[in-house]
Amino acid sequence: MKKLDYEQIMSIQESATKKLLNYIDTFFQRENNIKTIPFYYPDFDERRTSTAFNVWISLDYITKYGKNFIEHFIEDSPDKLNDLEKEILLERNKSHISLYEIKNIKDDLMYVKDLLCNKHHIVWEPELSKIVDKSELIFGRVSKVIIYEKFVGDISFLPDFSKNTFLEKIFLDYESIKDKENNILMEEYLRKYSLNVYKIYTDCIYDVLGFNDENDIQLAEELDEFESFLEKDLTKSTVNKHIKNLIDIYEYYLFDLDYTLYDLDKINLNRLIKEGIFDDFIPSKTKLNSYIATLKKYIKFLKDEKNKKRYEKSYEEMLTISKKRDEYFKPAKPINMPLYWDKNLDQPIKDNLNKEAIEFLNNYEKYLFYIRNNNVTISKKNKYMENKYLLDLNNLITQDMMAKTTKNIVQTDLPLIHLFYNFSLCNYILTINKNRIIPYEKESEYIELKRFEKLALFIDYIWNIMSWEKFAGADYKSIEQDYKFNIIDNLSNLTPDMIYNYDDIKYIYIDTPIFDEKIIYLFENMGLLTFKEASYFKENSVSTISITNLGKAVFNILKENKNKNVKNIGKIIDLNKWKKSK
Repeated sequence: MKKLDYEQIMSIQESATKKLLNYIDTFFQRENNIKTIPFYYPDFDERRTSTAFNVWISLDYITKYGKNFIEHFIEDSPDKLNDLEKEILLERNKSHISLYEIKNIKDDLMYVKDLLCNKHHIVWEPELSKIVDKSELIFGRVSKVIIYEKFVGDISFLPDFSKNTFLEKIFLDYESIKDKENNILMEEYLRKYSLNVYKIYTDCIYDVLGFNDENDIQLAEELDEFESFLEKDLTKSTVNKHIKNLIDIYEYYLFDLDYTLYDLDKINLNRLIKEGIFDDFIPSKTKLNSYIATLKKYIKFLKDEKNKKRYEKSYEEMLTISKKRDEYFKPAKPINMPLYWDKNLDQPIKDNLNKEAIEFLNNYEKYLFYIRNNNVTISKKNKYMENKYLLDLNNLITQDMMAKTTKNIVQTDLPLIHLFYNFSLCNYILTINKNRIIPYEKESEYIELKRFEKLALFIDYIWNIMSWEKFAGADYKSIEQDYKFNIIDNLSNLTPDMIYNYDDIKYIYIDTPIFDEKIIYLFENMGLLTFKEASYFKENSVSTISITNLGKAVFNILKENKNKNVKNIGKIIDLNKWKKSK
């Protein structure tokens, strides 16, 4: 067989699909007593809804004869398909609906993870790969098409902040089905009960927009037209951020007033900002800047595209707010309290301290030394360390190759340095003064601690104080930290120095991307475990994990603290006060 290009393969696939749909149409015309099929899909675009329905009915609908339409077509009309068309349909018949997360993009290839079946795929998408970003979520099906795997039919997206809700509902529904069908596997569930999956996806999309009444439909239309306007000039991720911000503002402030976004001219925007900060809806300067940018852009859109006279005053108010944004967060001197951590960690760490943990502590002292001896400034844009200092610190501490080859590295790209930064500010070891990072009240107190106490302070910070969601920079509401005791319970049961397939031992009832990609990395640097990620380029490669004696001792303490309600006494007060100056 000669090598086929992308257009030729797509032409063969389209021909096979048309023949299948014609067969389905003929089948329904000759059959009697066809029942109404309750298909669920977000009803925003008639063409996309129709495409989604066609894909579902051709693959998942079971006729009264106990077969799906691909099986019927190949049995009834084998002569109407050539060999390649038949191969495409047979491969498609193995597919199932699922939620896929884009892990990487390399030229025309996308590396995606099936979040429900916990499998990786390399899909060939020359067109799609140009318009999507890493970490986006795709609701669709993957099937082999002659040479490579591809997405089947028209795909849909799920907002990041809906991911955990969607996964939680799917797993709950799957568990309820398993009560009746004990041996059903996830892939079987996704085929046999795919209507449930489509309905859960549809509900999640509608929940994002709060579809309940006429106001909700109006909100959806307002968001849709603004999204279309933004897509002309901005990247998809930036557009998503602005849309999410508007939804947040609507739910926080406008909903109770029975207003939609068009009614922003009816409210006092300065009061919105002040009340948002007081209620912790706007917890930081970074979030304030994000909301201001969105409101400025949206109200300008209303002024220019809808009604200049109506929105002129509101736009001028936003310009004033933007100019005085630094006045909303005033510095507050922290309460002078000693460093505090869970003392139950002390002895287990002291007894099991290893060279990796000591190296981690030495790296933090290198970080402090660098801050003391350099005039380190922070970016006015994101309030993190500027690029040139990150590159220096990377060479000094992490030796991360990505940072060495990337010009526009940002602090969140380097988890260890990002941890040191946040840990230092939270514990008043460092502070920010006039855009400079400088030593602060608790630096000398930290230096005087013993090694095991220093490590205990870090572990307590990660486990009891640090927001995993904020640390990861997630632009969705993550629930995985609520399940941290369930996650750590699995690790605490491992035997030290024994290598495990991570997929076999991890907590599976919710997706845990932050723990898998960020917290495990930190724990590994602290000498608690060793983790090796699966290779996308090696067949049957799996991610492996092993815990150290130190990790075993620490995880047992963290697991026990579920029942002790351990708190960092006084630190919550301190942190809230510091947040007002961030």
